Amino acid sequence: MPWCPVCKNEYVEGMKVCADCGVELVDTLEDMQPKAITFGTEDEITRLNEFLKYNQLKSGSIRYDEAEDVYELFVASEDVQKAKRIASIFKQEEALSREEEAAQSETGESAEELLEDITTDTNAGMGTVQGTGVVYENKRDKAENFKSSAYTLIIVGIAGAMALLLCKTGIIPFHLNLLTYGVMGVMFAVFLIMGISSYRSYKQYAGDAKEEEELKEEVERWCRENLTRQAIDDGLFQEEFSEEMKYFRRMEKMKQEVEKTFLNMEEGFLDTILEDLYPTIFDK
Repeated sequence: MPWCPVCKNEYVEGMKVCADCGVELVDTLEDMQPKAITFGTEDEITRLNEFLKYNQLKSGSIRYDEAEDVYELFVASEDVQKAKRIASIFKQEEALSREEEAAQSETGESAEELLEDITTDTNAGMGTVQGTGVVYENKRDKAENFKSSAYTLIIVGIAGAMALLLCKTGIIPFHLNLLTYGVMGVMFAVFLIMGISSYRSYKQYAGDAKEEEELKEEVERWCRENLTRQAIDDGLFQEEFSEEMKYFRRMEKMKQEVEKTFLNMEEGFLDTILEDLYPTIFDK
């Protein structure tokens, strides 16, 4: 039977979404175990949880870790990836707001002039969490998005132009004045141009996606050969830590080791690879 990960209500077979919470149902009670995605002060985590709810992610819950004196934000296991993307956006906005206030009070510099520096440090003011530093969309997904947009715009542009032509020739008995023909003609022409541009972007990202997938395979192979549980944990824990804190420290060390061999990798791309590899190393 499916279950709601938020209110813990059981539903009959065939139901996909909780009627009360609006979240997707899970198949087993094991799937309902929440996962920690970040930590920080009570105010920071509370505001982040409100931001998640604003973005229709309602499974967030806050817990206080007395041993580490931090507040942790947990979400349902199926919401982890989405929550991390939303948290990254939240941190960027928080950092932008703080830097703008500081710049205006000291130098009068605008937030736009600081944007490049801010986006390289999106964890300012909160606990560093692997995988939430940069919102990353792989090139294969980008290519597919451009492809979908290209086909939609081109089809709409061609269909609109043909409809105008049929109206003009009288085949479709719908009369339009000259100004309307001109405005709509320009609009459909813009659709065609945008569609062609999107298709070119699709072709470019499709080529880049192949190189990215080859690099991902190379990094994963290197990690399996060089990153063992013993090597990562060696000298990392001088005292007792919760499993969530161990996760954060391990991921940071793994990232540092990979970056020694593979230089100038996109942070979000590397985060995605390491998050996928983590269970194979530590959950055996």
